[in-house]
Amino acid sequence: MSLMLSCQEVAELLSDYSEERLPASLRLRVRLHLSLCHGCAVLRSTLNVTPRVCREALTESFPSVPLEARAALARALADLGRPRSAKALAVDPPPVDLAGQEDAPFRFLSQARESLAQGHMPSEAPYLPQEVLALLPPPSQWPWRTHPTSRSVLLCEDRGVRLTLLQALPGYQQPLHTHLGSESILVLEGHLEDGDELFTRGRWAHHRNGTSHAPAALGSGCWCLIREEGTARTSGLFHRNRNPLAA
Repeated sequence: MSLMLSCQEVAELLSDYSEERLPASLRLRVRLHLSLCHGCAVLRSTLNVTPRVCREALTESFPSVPLEARAALARALADLGRPRSAKALAVDPPPVDLAGQEDAPFRFLSQARESLAQGHMPSEAPYLPQEVLALLPPPSQWPWRTHPTSRSVLLCEDRGVRLTLLQALPGYQQPLHTHLGSESILVLEGHLEDGDELFTRGRWAHHRNGTSHAPAALGSGCWCLIREEGTARTSGLFHRNRNPLAA
């Protein structure tokens, strides 16, 4: 993982940075880049002026601008900097582009999702339903991979598709990476920040081929069940293909 972000990465993060919506570790990396890059610092200053200009525009009379547009702008300005709140427990439907998948990781992920929807999930780690645990080796035999802020275990692999159980500890954040395949994440317990959303117990995040993100655990951490196809390319000075869960 490279500490330095590229100008393109920083440009994509500036709005969330200005609104203090980035995880602490990513916010520090953006701040470091801004202290060294004059061009990105100028871009940030320009973006910071935009809300003020928009507020001034609202006080003026523009007959040609529909009232609906002015109201939408006012709502957007009012939302700036407002902390995101966790959404109510909801089990998202499976992604459309995974319809009809028959690999074991998808079946296990779907079973866990259905158990969450029915309120049958266990209240203790590893938070997997008995129907799924019965098809896996005993938890005492799982080959966990331990890192400073997480541990993960490959539960099964089928047709090149992997199913991983991740326990993310406080302070955990994956490096910014681009998927060369796809990734589906089901939050079993806790809170996961991914992009501009906060995923809570039972919510499903799906990332298609070519998408980039840097999810982070919030609060006391989280447990996630992750189905992965292909690999991922980390961003930074040294690009390489890898599994972002691996060291």
